[in-house]
Amino acid sequence: MFLSVFRRHASRTLRICSSARSILSTYTTENNLRNLKTSQRTHTCGELRKRDVGKFVTLCGWLYSTRLSCAFLLIKDAYGITQVLVDKSFRKRVPPSDSVIKVEGNVRLRPEKDINPAMPTGFIEVQANNIEVLGPVLADIPFFMKDITPINEHLGLKYRYLHLRRPEFQRNLRFRSTFLLMLRKYLCEKEGFVDLETPCLFRRTPGGAKEFIVPSQIRGQFYSLPQSPQQFKQLLMVGGFDRYMQIARCFRDELARPDRQPEFTQLDIEASFVEKEDIYRIIESTLSYAWSALQEFQLEYSPLSIPFQRMSYDEAMHRFGTDKPDTRFELELWDIEGSAICPHMVCLTVPSLYVDELTESFTQRLRQEIKEKTGQEVSMLLRKELASKSMQLQDSLAHVNDDELVLFVEGNSTVKRKTVGAARTIIGRYLQSRGLPIYKPGFSFLWVENFPLFSRNAEGNLESEHHPFTAPIDSEVELLYSSPENVHGQHYDLVCNGQEVGGGSLRIHNPDLQRYILSDILKEDAGQLRHLLEALSSGAPPHGGIALGLDRLIAIFTKSGSVRDVIAFPKTSGGRDLLSESPNHISKEELQRYFISISKGAEDDESSGNH
Repeated sequence: MFLSVFRRHASRTLRICSSARSILSTYTTENNLRNLKTSQRTHTCGELRKRDVGKFVTLCGWLYSTRLSCAFLLIKDAYGITQVLVDKSFRKRVPPSDSVIKVEGNVRLRPEKDINPAMPTGFIEVQANNIEVLGPVLADIPFFMKDITPINEHLGLKYRYLHLRRPEFQRNLRFRSTFLLMLRKYLCEKEGFVDLETPCLFRRTPGGAKEFIVPSQIRGQFYSLPQSPQQFKQLLMVGGFDRYMQIARCFRDELARPDRQPEFTQLDIEASFVEKEDIYRIIESTLSYAWSALQEFQLEYSPLSIPFQRMSYDEAMHRFGTDKPDTRFELELWDIEGSAICPHMVCLTVPSLYVDELTESFTQRLRQEIKEKTGQEVSMLLRKELASKSMQLQDSLAHVNDDELVLFVEGNSTVKRKTVGAARTIIGRYLQSRGLPIYKPGFSFLWVENFPLFSRNAEGNLESEHHPFTAPIDSEVELLYSSPENVHGQHYDLVCNGQEVGGGSLRIHNPDLQRYILSDILKEDAGQLRHLLEALSSGAPPHGGIALGLDRLIAIFTKSGSVRDVIAFPKTSGGRDLLSESPNHISKEELQRYFISISKGAEDDESSGNH
């Protein structure tokens, strides 16, 4: 009976300990663990081994579980789990699970029948001489550390401090800490960058994303939280700091998506006297240096392959229908040229190997998602069905097998290509989720470059494809004054596994050109950027930079479903913090301090940003 109970428990413990080993591989060397000794503990709960038999130790951690009427308990901290043998005199005083306890006792070898080689501490146990409750669980909590069933996401966000105890969050956030440390270390120590902080209280930036507004005690005047340190880092270049970096907090007042939060973190870089090749080399070298963090946390075993592949914007749109192509799988768009009897068609072929996997329910969801994303309809027919429509189609479909599926839209505009490109991405993700290994293993990085400098919005007005400070390609500067929509920018994006994880450009350092783009092309009030224009008139070096979205990049590395899984205290998709119930109301007195009044009926909007 004892062995049966023990084995059931050991099986569950094995799952936890396997995760713990993955999480803490960079923290479990002997030298690192020595540094974790404190006034209240001699060792961590993942540290003790056969060599420690006979030592008197003090462990602090959470009561993970008990068994055999509290004859045994498991104590857990961030570094592992240790089994404790409890004397009869203490058994009635054992607190509820998840209470914080201190255990004092002697390390001894487990009986041979009780050894669990799957646990790092599975050869020893601690015979407790004393157990002290440091932080009891005083109320019912919604879930426990030992629960192995998935937790509802909203419940996990409301009780985030409990959710963070789980192995996957410990791994993600400890990896994040190590990875960011290595990025900063390489840039500052190997590349000569200076780590400088920039203000979070700024002024509104023309164009771009919506910004959070912060009231001031000066009547009618407001700060704005920056969506990036863009202007400040350019000003630092003018100020003579030719290599700047910062792990920066940024803000966007937009509803969150699975890969975006209203406040987020980016690796921000700017350098003087550079070309894009310099930026590419710096980023590739930095990621290559920090790659060992992925290997130490068992997230990736292969070395990072550099230099990264490169592709022009036009090529990406032509082959993949997106400016952030997922190059882990081979499916590419192709065209049927238009004629008097047949319109131009943008097509994608699904090989017969995968056709049976595309169920009717999936194709319905696919059409619906494409419609929501692009406003377009996508058609799907087997090759033999499509070929029956005309002789010209038969010739164009000669390279397609009869039992292969062709997705297509009529036309050749950017939105048509994006429609088929979106279908490609959704199909690839679906097939991979069905257990079909369509993706190549690992991480596929890609530089996308030579973007259009401007695009037209729904009203037909020109707007910046990147931001208004991006320099045009030198050979196309004159086109700015005649046909600006044909100008390409010195803008580059970094893509990983089909997601944009970074974007940058060479900047405009000519004040007259910057003023012309703002005022004449974008129709923005250049007066709002007086400070930047004056700085550019004060001797500005050629400069450029990039920002990497760290939340998104780390979510990709840890294979997390959302950036919320790699942020300690994230918001919901509606931008709300369920833990602290913010945003929230403030008193009339506080509003009056900032000369603000709330319009009648505004309370009705309290629940508009639903969770």
